[in-house]
Amino acid sequence: MIFINGCSFSETQYNKNGIWKPWSDYLIDDYSMHGEIYNQAVSSNGQGKILDTTIEAIETYPFGEHSKIDLAIIQFSAVARGYANNFDKFVEKITQNTNYQSLIHEEEYNLGDEDKVTDLLTHVDWLYYISTLCKIICLKNYFENKKIPYLFFWGWQQIVPEMESDSTIKTLLENAYDGNWWRFGEHGGMSEWGIERFGKDNAILPEDFHPTTMVHEAFYNDIIKPYLKKHIKI
Repeated sequence: MIFINGCSFSETQYNKNGIWKPWSDYLIDDYSMHGEIYNQAVSSNGQGKILDTTIEAIETYPFGEHSKIDLAIIQFSAVARGYANNFDKFVEKITQNTNYQSLIHEEEYNLGDEDKVTDLLTHVDWLYYISTLCKIICLKNYFENKKIPYLFFWGWQQIVPEMESDSTIKTLLENAYDGNWWRFGEHGGMSEWGIERFGKDNAILPEDFHPTTMVHEAFYNDIIKPYLKKHIKI
């Protein structure tokens, strides 16, 4: 079995009429006939929800003798995103999206600036980054304890080098990053990789920040597939 989690960058678009085809659907095309693929990725997931839904799914899934997880692929999301700038708006937005599990991770969504999503240029207080890295390390330790092979990567860049001047962030990064992380450069993700390879106009959807189908297909073939071949025998 292959287990996937992340946000809209990894959410399946089958039966959803999406305007791009994600890397995870290319994986389904290649591997679904050889074994089960369990994709938990949902749009707007933050690190808290990714952590919770990963552990919940693995601990409650009725794994049989032939259903062990051969590889977990986790795409990490925004450190914080501005669903709303007050609690009432936050609850209203969550209710509209039926993304109820996000209610218990208010700290990632209820910001002073509505519609603000962290990226290379948009930052929040460093405490948010410390919280994200702690969640990532929790998930890393969980997989290692379960002896589940894993691959981690950022959907798009969240960490910038100046953050490493904070000794806590620097230490947490050193513990989080290991041989099971794929990064573009020091802290980049799939978006930065796609922009470097294809140029921004071809790599990012107009008036959006999601990578195009072109990027997802190349990312699957060039980055994801080599990891799969190490762990999946077909």
